[in-house]
Amino acid sequence: MTRLQRILAIVLVVQIVLAAVVFWPRNTASADSGPLFAGLETADIAKLTITDNQGQQVQLQRQGGGWVLAGSGDYPADSGKIEPVLAKIAALQTGRLIARSESSHKRLQVAADDFLRRIEMERGDGSVETLFLGTAPNPQATNVRRDGENETYLAGGLSSWEVAASAQNWIDAAYLTLSRNEITRLVLENGNGSFQFDKQDDGTWTMVGLGEGEALNMDNFNPILTQASNMRMAAPLGLEEKPEYGLDDPQVKLSITTTNSEDGSSETSVLRVGAKLGDSANYVVKWSESSYYVSAADFSVKNMITRTREELVQIPPTPEG
Repeated sequence: MTRLQRILAIVLVVQIVLAAVVFWPRNTASADSGPLFAGLETADIAKLTITDNQGQQVQLQRQGGGWVLAGSGDYPADSGKIEPVLAKIAALQTGRLIARSESSHKRLQVAADDFLRRIEMERGDGSVETLFLGTAPNPQATNVRRDGENETYLAGGLSSWEVAASAQNWIDAAYLTLSRNEITRLVLENGNGSFQFDKQDDGTWTMVGLGEGEALNMDNFNPILTQASNMRMAAPLGLEEKPEYGLDDPQVKLSITTTNSEDGSSETSVLRVGAKLGDSANYVVKWSESSYYVSAADFSVKNMITRTREELVQIPPTPEG
């Protein structure tokens, strides 16, 4: 290597080092590091509003010693899911500053009109603190910004997926839960007719009105039996029945009879499936044993809506000749 080449190599190394020093993300000095929301007490937060980048929103409100879904008939929310998230927000630190300018907000997805999550925390006195969650440069850190400030920080311990804007993530979504072993009769009424199914003493099922040689098609009946014993909601709608729910003339009326295995007593409850909810793929559902009207996903009710006698009955093969 010539003397000139050595000098050029040294200059190149110096340039690389300088570039690394200039462009390497800087942390604030330890003296400047502190809570992103100084003085925030989670017990003071009375309402939590979460909005995602798809426009979906959920509102959670403190009530008594717990939480409810605001605007949904005060449906109980799971405090065990909410309180840990509030604690993580209160613990966010300003030790890893990655941007100071407003122009960086969109790039990091912490802008007021471009974010992954916007979390509004309303105190009991009406004051509001807002947090923007943005992109995650790595699985352990997320870009965060406090509304009203230009600085964006890299924070660990809280990810956007933990703060979903759907009601289902903050509640016990189980709506109808019955012991499948105790269901002894189903009466399905839909646009294709009325079908009664009875459980025999040996545990097998049959359908009333089968012709000679016909049998119940268990492959098409089993999904109905499963949905009659366990249905999950997409979201609660409230305690009031509305005309647009279409439950005066439901698409499905499913009468479910259960027999207690200990004393032999029987009870019948009714599940009704109404209209589609707006532009979504969800249907309005009401179970007689619950005070709440809810929405349920298409796949939860489709079998009950569409089943025909031809699908529920196995026809004996036609003899050759």
